Amino acid sequence: MSNNTAPTVEDILQLFVMPERYQDIARIVHDPQISAIEIAHFIAKTPRLSERLLSLINSHLYNHQSPVDSIECGITIIGAEEILYLILSLSVIDVFEQK
Repeated sequence: MSNNTAPTVEDILQLFVMPERYQDIARIVHDPQISAIEIAHFIAKTPRLSERLLSLINSHLYNHQSPVDSIECGITIIGAEEILYLILSLSVIDVFEQK
């Protein structure tokens, strides 16, 4: 890309490619045949991600009256799509921390 032209979509995609784990989770969240329990089990395969998600779910951002102690419960309370947004946010943070 030259300095005097706007970046193309290909230029942008080369800068930022979502981690494969996020893509896998997004695929199962959007599959109507997959239950919240199955989504939670899939996420639980990555303990660090589970820990970070529970930390966010239990933060002042959601302000729950009682602690959420499992990803399955978190999905039930805030929804699978919201969990996916949190995972996206964490993935973006990870990508920029690595750069």
